[in-house]
Amino acid sequence: LSEDWIRCGFAHTFKPPICNSDINFLLDNNLQEKVFAENVKIQDISSEYNGKFSLIVCNPPYFVNSLKNPSASRTLARHTDSLPFGEVIDGVCKTLTADGRFYVILPVESKADFVGMAKDRGLYLSYIHYIHPVIDGAVKRVVMCFTQHRVTEKENHLYIEQSRHLYTDDFKCLTKDFYLD
Repeated sequence: LSEDWIRCGFAHTFKPPICNSDINFLLDNNLQEKVFAENVKIQDISSEYNGKFSLIVCNPPYFVNSLKNPSASRTLARHTDSLPFGEVIDGVCKTLTADGRFYVILPVESKADFVGMAKDRGLYLSYIHYIHPVIDGAVKRVVMCFTQHRVTEKENHLYIEQSRHLYTDDFKCLTKDFYLD
């Protein structure tokens, strides 16, 4: 970690124990002086928090007008009813620094709508990662990076598996720090 504060906003966390475990991790590792973590809905963040973030990463609910799950918590976590894309983007616009970056992961089917809404609000796509589950498979997810400055868009394709449970070198390199030896 750098000597500067790293501000992490845990927005729209549906299972508070997850957020609490993240906060406990910070405390257990003496990182509370370097990292600020708080569980705040993105719709409320501008009124509760006056700072700005240089990096925002979001995995928002993404099902739009689709069949609801019988589990209320799963429906809340997966459907845009409680957190529409426009509200995500509005929250980002209020809290992103002028030179900040906003990353979001979504199903590929939501890409065009999200990019259009972001552009309408002054956020511009700078980088897009197309995520393929397998080498010959169709794109399933996109990881997009937005900034407040127009730039030439760059793209990349990430293939997760060569075949069932045989991961690509790129995927292994990307995730190596998350696995035990």
